[in-house]
Amino acid sequence: MWEIPTIGLWERKSGATTYIAQTFGVKKQAQLVLPTSIYLVGYVLGPLLFGPLSESYGRKSIMIWTFTFFTIFTMACALAPNFAALIIFRFIVGVSASCPVAVVGGIYADVYKNPVTRGRAMAIFMAATTFGPLMGPIISGFIAPVSWRWTFWVALIVAGVSWVPLLLMPETYAPVVLEGRAQKMRKETGNPNIFAPIELEKKGMKQMITVVLTRPIRMFCFEAIVLFTCLYLSLAYAIFYVFFQSYPIIFVGIYGFNYGEEGLTFLPIGVGATIACGLYLYWDYLLQNAKARDAPWSRSEEYRRLPLACLGGPLFVVSLFWVGWTARADIHWIAPTLAAIPFGIGFLLLFMALLNYLVDA
Repeated sequence: MWEIPTIGLWERKSGATTYIAQTFGVKKQAQLVLPTSIYLVGYVLGPLLFGPLSESYGRKSIMIWTFTFFTIFTMACALAPNFAALIIFRFIVGVSASCPVAVVGGIYADVYKNPVTRGRAMAIFMAATTFGPLMGPIISGFIAPVSWRWTFWVALIVAGVSWVPLLLMPETYAPVVLEGRAQKMRKETGNPNIFAPIELEKKGMKQMITVVLTRPIRMFCFEAIVLFTCLYLSLAYAIFYVFFQSYPIIFVGIYGFNYGEEGLTFLPIGVGATIACGLYLYWDYLLQNAKARDAPWSRSEEYRRLPLACLGGPLFVVSLFWVGWTARADIHWIAPTLAAIPFGIGFLLLFMALLNYLVDA
């Protein structure tokens, strides 16, 4: 997925913020967080559109359209003439960048009918995409002193390379695949009465607004599992992004790191994510053995996914206490740095467990 290498450069530009402020004369700290926070606003709103639209127009077409905007406005950010333009471009990039997250669950549901295989694929995907945000602080931290615009040019280069696998990716949504086959058969046979089921559904702006686009809102309001999963994971995601603002305060302000060195302190989160992926696969191995023995607990849907979240939640909290307690000048910098390992484990276990539980449900 093109999201893995490109999203990270967009999610966090703390290493470039100082230089952006100098270029555009921004002095207020509240304004300096806007490149990240406005990006996240778009990142949150985008799935409300792209998830439902992918159910009507297919996965690939939505991905191509959004990645086109992603590429164009990546370049626009690099060429931004002023701070206001940069913020607007960042919002559009955030909306576009949210598409893979919105449709990846559907893609894996299309490709992997077996929930075991699908769960493993989702676990590997989520662990891999964690490294995107971790690459951003490192790249921007070392490149921004040369030119903050080069952090965006690097993202544009990676986006350009990512076009190749995206274009080669086939459509996976079965109703849209059947629609293509029906169109081909009508053309080859001259029979106008060959239709795919999706072509017989009502379409139009009214249908789009009242049914398709309101579907996630209705699920959020009337499905308790969706509501509380979203609320909990949104809290975890918010805390994750707080780290992108707090790490410069800790490692640059307290320990005197430069922005490149500070970016390296995010790597333990990746170590934790890798460990979390291993734990998920090991748990899945235990679960399959238990199901083969027909163990009573393995028959319960809750016991298949949620125990990993029960482990990830406490680790998540412990890591926050750890970094908050040890981030002092009289304690070596390695102490708060290592807190990122249980943070990465807890963060990924929560997402792996709850999202797979939601997909299975």
